Amino acid sequence: MKAQLRLAAAAAATLGAAWGGAAFADWPFGAVVRFEPGYGGMCEGCDLSGRLLAGVKLTNGVFRRANFSHAVLARANASGSVFEEADFTEADLSHAKLIDAKCARASFESAILSHSDASSAEFQRADFTRAQLEDAAFARANLQGAVFTSANADAARFTGADLRDASFRRARLTGADFSGADLTGADFNHANLSGADLSSARGLTQEQMRRACGDRATRLPARMRIARCA
Repeated sequence: MKAQLRLAAAAAATLGAAWGGAAFADWPFGAVVRFEPGYGGMCEGCDLSGRLLAGVKLTNGVFRRANFSHAVLARANASGSVFEEADFTEADLSHAKLIDAKCARASFESAILSHSDASSAEFQRADFTRAQLEDAAFARANLQGAVFTSANADAARFTGADLRDASFRRARLTGADFSGADLTGADFNHANLSGADLSSARGLTQEQMRRACGDRATRLPARMRIARCA
């Protein structure tokens, strides 16, 4: 409770002139708040849904099971923080930093993570269904069992990532880089891999490519084939 009160106090100030307060007069998700200068403590189970937290510093904090649904965290720095089982449904994390963050079983359903950096982060069994992941960096991240169903991950970088048993069903992965990634048991049914690089991926089998599609620019391990996308 004390930790939550400290967080509430830190977030009590309404958005100042620097953000152009009038521009958010019709903000639909409740009070607009900011953390000043940032927050890196403990706030487990906090409700920060719909908050405007663009550019906020949330490094090395503990936010297990916190609710960030519909929140705007564009360009936020949450590196090293714990977000296990947190809810980021439809949140905007574009250009955010989640380096070394702990996000196991967190929900990013329909969230925006375009151009975000989640290198070396932990996302075991996290849900990225319908998320926007264009040009996101997941280098060396643990994404074992993560769900990317119908996600748009064009040009996303999964280099060296652990993607064992991950699901990319119906995902758009054009130009994605899987160099050195472990794809053992990953599901690519109906995924679009046009221009993607899987040439040095580990654990990949021809069976996994059977219902995926690609193009001439798709790079696969030797002797593997993929159907052309319609």
